[in-house]
Amino acid sequence: MKRTIIILLTAVLVLVLAACGGKEGNNLDITGYYELVSVTAGSGAETTDEDIQMLKDLGMTASLECFEGGKAVLDLFGDTLDLTYDTSKMTFTINGEEAGFKFTDGNIILEDGDNTLTFAPAQKE
Repeated sequence: MKRTIIILLTAVLVLVLAACGGKEGNNLDITGYYELVSVTAGSGAETTDEDIQMLKDLGMTASLECFEGGKAVLDLFGDTLDLTYDTSKMTFTINGEEAGFKFTDGNIILEDGDNTLTFAPAQKE
């Protein structure tokens, strides 16, 4: 009898864990406006806060705006790209190519190969 209960409880536990797994991004809401706060290159070079501020002072900003329905716009220093995103796969699609992203502490972290762009929530001017 104990063995049957243990098997039954194990089966229930497996089903509960399976139902919870794989849905990390399904209910994720990333809509909003974000500004570039950090860049890390594959060589290990990383921007500092002073670097980002210097770019802003020169009128050079980079932003990411995510809209409902999986549409987004990436503005890199005046060059804009239309993107799509899928929170269930945690990817952005740029010109037909997928790039993974993480959503950590409210920041969107785009990962493209060895390069990482971190965007933080900001007020749109």
